[in-house]
Amino acid sequence: MSNANPPLAPGAQPPAPTPQTPPPERMTPLQVLAELELMRKKSELLERRVAAWEAGLNEVRKAVQRLEAQVAGPGPAPNMEEVAELRHRVGRLEKRREVEASAPPPPPRAPMRPLSGRMAVDEDTVAVVWARWNPIDPAPGDTVKLTARTDGIEAGTVLPVVVRSLVSEEPLVELQGRCDGETVQAEWKIPDQVPYPELVFEVRHGGAMARSPVLVLPIRAR
Repeated sequence: MSNANPPLAPGAQPPAPTPQTPPPERMTPLQVLAELELMRKKSELLERRVAAWEAGLNEVRKAVQRLEAQVAGPGPAPNMEEVAELRHRVGRLEKRREVEASAPPPPPRAPMRPLSGRMAVDEDTVAVVWARWNPIDPAPGDTVKLTARTDGIEAGTVLPVVVRSLVSEEPLVELQGRCDGETVQAEWKIPDQVPYPELVFEVRHGGAMARSPVLVLPIRAR
């Protein structure tokens, strides 16, 4: 059997070659960072889903404890409507968990286009990636460094660094980070009391933005 391609019909265009993802040994640093940034965003999405599910679970636990105290106390017994509502809330949490666990994997991405062997990019292109907390396990009252990798941004440029809670879009604090040509860094002393223990920060410049992983602070007893 011949492996030759069949002749093209008159006027037909040959098929475009399928782009190939560069092998790891040929990927540029910027491509590696782009791949890692994609994985970070996927893990962040999972973190947000888990945090929302755990928040709902904590509310259920508090409601159970409150109803148990009512049963054990001298006051009136819990209203059966409250018990039924609690049962429905638990059922919704179970269903949400099952749906997320059985969700099909996302479709494969299109292969990356090869980039040049240098880290440099066009003058009009900038990148802000790999936002990270340091240290990753601070406590309220500690000072943390908020850093991100940059490309195409001149040294001395000041970038806004915004810290917010995971469950609220209102900024908790707005900082100024200075770029050294490769990284941007800001420092922040975590208050003794914050509205929510799950925090993220964002670094922006033009149309580029990097978002940190979720920082979970230890909860102090009041």
